[in-house]
Amino acid sequence: MNDKSIYESSDNDQQKITSMAGHYKSDRPEGFLIIIKIQDEPIRRSITEMMNFYDDAWTKANEFEKRNQVSRYLGQIKKYAKSGGASSASPMGMLIVFNIWFLEKHGHLASNAFNGCIFSYS
Repeated sequence: MNDKSIYESSDNDQQKITSMAGHYKSDRPEGFLIIIKIQDEPIRRSITEMMNFYDDAWTKANEFEKRNQVSRYLGQIKKYAKSGGASSASPMGMLIVFNIWFLEKHGHLASNAFNGCIFSYS
């Protein structure tokens, strides 16, 4: 995976990620929206490393392991939604955004106005 695609926008090599957001069933009472502002370089690098970790695990997994990954990530999202959501800035909030990004990327979460992941660059 090309780290640049996550760390920097593909349109302009000078742009860097400034926020990431994940939303799940945000049109329903049990849904949520998490917004994470990214202000320093170590966090940007951690985001890239985490996304690479998710992608590497998916690439190396067999079909059974892939089904388990999808089930685990969806389960974590649903548990987060049931709990009312923790602070967006919490490690769990960031993990949930990664789960949403991953499931959307691999076609296991419908990408629409109420589900998905958004990255902002400056």
